[in-house]
Amino acid sequence: MFRDLWERTKTVAATYTGTFIVVMFLNQLLFFGLCLNPICLVAAMPHVLLITVAVGSWLNKIGNWGKGDADTATQGQQADQPSIPQKIEGALDAVNDSLETANKRLTLFNIKLEAKGVYFAEKCLVQSRLEVAESRMKLGKRFKQDPEFKQINARVERQFQDAGENKPQAEPELKTVARYIVPQGLEQLGDKAQILGELNDIALAHYGFLTDVKRKLDKNAELTEAFEMLMNEERAEQIFAYIMAISPPDAQRHDTRKEGNQTVAGLYGSLSNELFGNWKGGFACDVHTVHSRHTGVDAFGHDTWDNTRSKIGELVYQLKYLNEFSIVPEITKLIRNHITIEGFDYIIPVPASKPRERQPVDAVALALGEQLDTRVLTGFLGNSGEIELKTITDPAARETALNANIKAIGGEDISGKKVLLLDDVYRSGATLRACCSVLKGAENAGEVWVLTMTRTRKNI
Repeated sequence: MFRDLWERTKTVAATYTGTFIVVMFLNQLLFFGLCLNPICLVAAMPHVLLITVAVGSWLNKIGNWGKGDADTATQGQQADQPSIPQKIEGALDAVNDSLETANKRLTLFNIKLEAKGVYFAEKCLVQSRLEVAESRMKLGKRFKQDPEFKQINARVERQFQDAGENKPQAEPELKTVARYIVPQGLEQLGDKAQILGELNDIALAHYGFLTDVKRKLDKNAELTEAFEMLMNEERAEQIFAYIMAISPPDAQRHDTRKEGNQTVAGLYGSLSNELFGNWKGGFACDVHTVHSRHTGVDAFGHDTWDNTRSKIGELVYQLKYLNEFSIVPEITKLIRNHITIEGFDYIIPVPASKPRERQPVDAVALALGEQLDTRVLTGFLGNSGEIELKTITDPAARETALNANIKAIGGEDISGKKVLLLDDVYRSGATLRACCSVLKGAENAGEVWVLTMTRTRKNI
């Protein structure tokens, strides 16, 4: 009896001891950088002992408090149960998995924090200089109303300058427009599209702040002049120029920038959704699907997916496949929230490959054109479909065939004009490249820009 009790006591003590060593090691590794200094060990002792008692008691309870295989009555039931070392190993594996997950979340949090920091520094600069400019304007008005106040203020300023004229003053550094560079290897942290979407939201929120600043400056030339002077003092000329180039969505056409007598056309959006091709510039508003999960195969042998779409991606899906044309105003609102559009002569929708009574892209283009006071040329481009694309698997041959299918069938003269090419989803970009080739080639368009409502995640 005493021998069994002694064996059980040794087993229980070994479990507590092993648990204590593991917990102490993990604690020192995570919180003290594997510090083995006696002071560090003593400081960690109280909470390590508490965790040891909790975890060790749980493990001993699983091990029946050292009885193990000694209890012959339950020997048959416990034959397939893992041993105590195996259970400890399993628990450590679970702890390791949790630590890896926590590390990924912490890395993602740091990425988002860095992005916010990049834009927050610019926001603080712009906001503070704008407030100073507004204060100077108020002082100017007070000076005109009260000459004595002006004299007192001038005297105080001279005293302040005299007191600080012997103090060394550092030259301000050149401040550039805030641009967060997305780090490599996002796939290791989880869904890359979701992470980029969150970073995009941070950038859009900052862009919204700058747009509000531009609205305020547009209403007051005197404030603009004072703000420009302060930004120049801070060597933030680039930031000031960027703000002045913004055209708020509700701006009137006469606010469009000019170069001489020529309108400067352009799109302004998030760099993470920029599109590159044989056009001058292009953007997608957002990704189409945020997350996709394979759910199996249907009766026809086709893969089925459970898709989580972005807000505008879901609206595009409803418009395109459910014929919900009533949501077109909501789509155009989201487009203008994501992308600033200015200075185009024409909007040309990309031709559909399938004939319909009413084309979704045409409907959005018409609504957008009405809001921007820009003429829309529906039917200017056509997709003849003369060459069947489904049987062509080679990308180069497919693009050649697509180029042959896309033709200009409208009679409008767009030579030298600034054209915005609109499509619903950016996949490979082949259709847009073919359309752009036609517009810049035989039609001799001056500039062709590309705007799509969404883009697939594989093209991020």
